[in-house]
Amino acid sequence: MIRGIYVLMIMALPLVGMAQKDTLPEVVVQGFASGQRLSEAPSAIGYLTEKDLQRTQGTSLLPAMNTIPGVRMEERSPQSYRLSIRGSLLRSPFGVRNVKIYWDDMPLTDAGGNTYINVLDMNTFQSIEVLKGPGGSMYGANTGGVVLFHGDTSTGSRVQLRGGSYNQWGEDAMGQARYKGLFNAAFQSHSQADGYRDHSASHKDTYQDWGHIKISKNDQLDWLGLYTDLFYQTPGGLTAAQLAQNPKAARPNSPTIPGAVQQQAAIYAQTWFAGLTNRYDAGGGWTNATTVLASGTHFDNPFLTDYEQRRELTLDALTRWIYDRAAWRVVLGAEYQYTRSFIHDWGNSRGTPDTTQSYNKLEAFQFLPYAQAEWRFAPRWLVQAGMSVNTFQYHYTPLIIGTPQRINLDAQVLPRLSLQYVFVPGVLSVYTTVSQGYSPPTIAEIFPGTALLYNHLQPEEGWNYEFGVKGYFLQNLLQVTLAAYEFRLRHTITPRYDSAGHAYYVNAGNTSQKGVEAQVTAWLHGVRVFASYALQDYHFTNNTEVGHPLTGVPGNVLVLGADAKIKWGVYVNTTFTYTDKLPLDDASDAWAGSYDLWQAKLGWERKKINVFAGMDNILNQVYSLGNDLNAAGGRYYNTAPGRNVFAGCSVRIP
Repeated sequence: MIRGIYVLMIMALPLVGMAQKDTLPEVVVQGFASGQRLSEAPSAIGYLTEKDLQRTQGTSLLPAMNTIPGVRMEERSPQSYRLSIRGSLLRSPFGVRNVKIYWDDMPLTDAGGNTYINVLDMNTFQSIEVLKGPGGSMYGANTGGVVLFHGDTSTGSRVQLRGGSYNQWGEDAMGQARYKGLFNAAFQSHSQADGYRDHSASHKDTYQDWGHIKISKNDQLDWLGLYTDLFYQTPGGLTAAQLAQNPKAARPNSPTIPGAVQQQAAIYAQTWFAGLTNRYDAGGGWTNATTVLASGTHFDNPFLTDYEQRRELTLDALTRWIYDRAAWRVVLGAEYQYTRSFIHDWGNSRGTPDTTQSYNKLEAFQFLPYAQAEWRFAPRWLVQAGMSVNTFQYHYTPLIIGTPQRINLDAQVLPRLSLQYVFVPGVLSVYTTVSQGYSPPTIAEIFPGTALLYNHLQPEEGWNYEFGVKGYFLQNLLQVTLAAYEFRLRHTITPRYDSAGHAYYVNAGNTSQKGVEAQVTAWLHGVRVFASYALQDYHFTNNTEVGHPLTGVPGNVLVLGADAKIKWGVYVNTTFTYTDKLPLDDASDAWAGSYDLWQAKLGWERKKINVFAGMDNILNQVYSLGNDLNAAGGRYYNTAPGRNVFAGCSVRIP
């Protein structure tokens, strides 16, 4: 870790004095419908700008998301992402669960709690907000938090080409136009790579359109259309001995189970979204946003022992009324979601489905009415109180043999209360928050593809207590945030694996999740230097794992970075990350070692042209960025790429 700090200092200090000064725009966040400045929002919010997203190769959200303290994004296989906010990763062996994700006001998370985050392309985002801690008072069932993606609304056109190690290459093109009350953005991208490991190739095509039109002075219609065709091979987990022998290997054949290559283990997924949001100013301080959205996924997964096919359809409808007048801001809303999944399992004969093992229909229903009020009852005091009622229902219908079942979960009332005091407006404030989180098992956890229904799983729920400080000094040239929290989670859902590598889920008991998050950003003569740190003291508090650290969560994560842009258009971005060791099973019998990850990017930007090159994992660390937790046979490790390079160029047309 120390060598990484030295590297950052050596790279950043000579650029001081040569770098151009940046203006620091005021950041207004939309989380919890507050519309407040980031410096005064009464909650822990991570915020990423377009510049933050483009600090590395520009192909994955992962490097940027992992600069936010308390956030951990992982990649088991190329294009297979997991996202954790304050330890919520444990129950997600693949995909994103227990975190609600939105594109502006359009939900991308289905009624069963799953989000296909890998269908999105990061080059369409203008900014990202990460709301840490339970957001159930407004955003529905989750204990991990909420992510809000905001689409790029700049104008002009852009074409980008990029390539790198492991035969990685891609392109994207975006055209944006604005005429009077109309704005439209059209986007297309393609990427592909052979992958670092054997049997880890991938390719992805994305087509997206978004925009808005002013229907009248008080009425605006927004839209989003998205289609992604995604393929990636899944090489599978390795044991420690296999990792040491050949970290690039795919899971080999065993005497009883064929390996990943023989069975052509992979994911084939086609996903689409189509949504409309109407924004209406009713006058008298009242505004309304109403959204309707439909989405669907065709998902095929030849696995080691079976071939799973899912056909999913999700329907969403939500509305939100906001009253904003004088010292009061009141939010009233409701969200309804329905997801239907046809899940067909066959045997897998070298990547081809053969004999049917099971065929079932699962449906998830979620209804969420909520209310929130903000009251600035004194010049420096603000109280924000919200509450929702969450209702969940699952229907299981076997289509070959079996008995239909209905799983009705008790309605949950989820409150949230924040109190803030502003010492100096826009400069220094403190806040405290108490909130309740609730997260039922997802469709993939109730029916994890093993032809067995796990209808005994209990929802996770718990209380979060938090205190935070925000300081924005020297006209925002020095920004400091600090948050301390304790989340007491009950009925923690954790994965187990059978001998074939199938995940199934159990309630592993209660956990105490205590943490401290700190972030410091400073601008010195145009050079931005930042540091983020997360201390995560998470432990099981009952059952056989009492006192053991929470599986898959590192105790300490430190991120250091520096950015500079020199007068001649040359710029440098560099990031160093230290990740502490972490337990790989609930009993803490196996651990993944700590690692130091260093990335750097050098570029030249002038008159709408941007040319860049860089290197990832400069120290050539052997590490796993997406471990299979509680894996049978000790097959925990999915090796991340070694030292690799990338390069590219982009051209903007006014």
